[in-house]
Amino acid sequence: MSFKCSLLVLGLGAALFSASGALADNDIDLPVNGDFRGAPSGYSPAPGWTLTPDGGGARILPGGDADEFALELQATPGKSQSVVSTSFQLVGGQLKLEFKVRGTGSASAGYELLDAAGQTVVAADRRVIAASPYDQEYKLYFQMPAVNARFIRIRLTAEAGSAVCFRDVDADMYPGAVAPAAQPGVISAPPAAPAPAAQPGVIAAPAPAATPAPATVAAPAPAATPAPATVAAPAPAATPAPATVAAPAPAVQYQAAPAPTAVPPSAQLLQNDRYYTYTFLDNDTHFEASVPCGSDIDFKIGEDASSQLYWRLVSYNPAVCRVKLEHDSDGVFPFRIDKAEIELKALMPGKTDVVFVCGPKKVTVHFTAL
Repeated sequence: MSFKCSLLVLGLGAALFSASGALADNDIDLPVNGDFRGAPSGYSPAPGWTLTPDGGGARILPGGDADEFALELQATPGKSQSVVSTSFQLVGGQLKLEFKVRGTGSASAGYELLDAAGQTVVAADRRVIAASPYDQEYKLYFQMPAVNARFIRIRLTAEAGSAVCFRDVDADMYPGAVAPAAQPGVISAPPAAPAPAAQPGVIAAPAPAATPAPATVAAPAPAATPAPATVAAPAPAATPAPATVAAPAPAVQYQAAPAPTAVPPSAQLLQNDRYYTYTFLDNDTHFEASVPCGSDIDFKIGEDASSQLYWRLVSYNPAVCRVKLEHDSDGVFPFRIDKAEIELKALMPGKTDVVFVCGPKKVTVHFTAL
């Protein structure tokens, strides 16, 4: 290969690497608990997920690594069984959902969009996958429909009569409106096609109204002796409107980020890699952090899995920073230490309040991206 060709190849490689990096920086992570951490093996479900009341079951299974777990869903023969994630603010037009799955029967994964109150599903989509005894890795792309929705949540399902195990679940949103081209090993949104029959967990679009047949003109009937007046039958009762689909998850746990507030004098400087014990935090604790764009700061806060006390993200501005929250534990009972591992990454210059709550306690990080 000539020197000029080598330079050309290197230049093309650098351009592709730069483009892929730009795309990666353009995504917004939804902080789902994709490793299902924070609950001991055998318990269900993990923090950040809600088991739907479908009659099946679920349990947490240990993974290959000490700090990673999997979620097994068992469905009854006639009904599917799902878990839904915490609701997050809808911040993009396209969703990328990655996960690994194994088991028997079939599984499905997708999303649900909820209204401004976070209680009613207004749109949904999913992909059905044939399970196998070995881990299969999937990357699914979903295009958000043009509906009046404010929140999004992830739904994982074992189809009727199936037992499947999910792990390494990751969800990202992109502001773009066009789904990427299909690639080997990537399942993209299928082209438009006639709507399939409704399935459990799928909201089918209503069928279009039938076009009325043209009226026929009948020949005039011969005059007849008037018939005695008949008593008109009472009008049938109006058919009640179909009930709206209610969200099985508790009240929305993620809100639109309010404007940043003033940093109170009591605010502490957030320290990188610091562990903060739950017991010693005030009910309203304030931290402040200033991070250069492209850099991040990590810290940990204590939890109590035995009392179902887990930190959850309440609000932040995803344009200013990216938030990752994972539930983890060290040691074994009675020396088990439960904790939330949090990473805040600065994306673009600005300020936002990143708010977490756990039981009666609230932590606010007054975050500045430089």
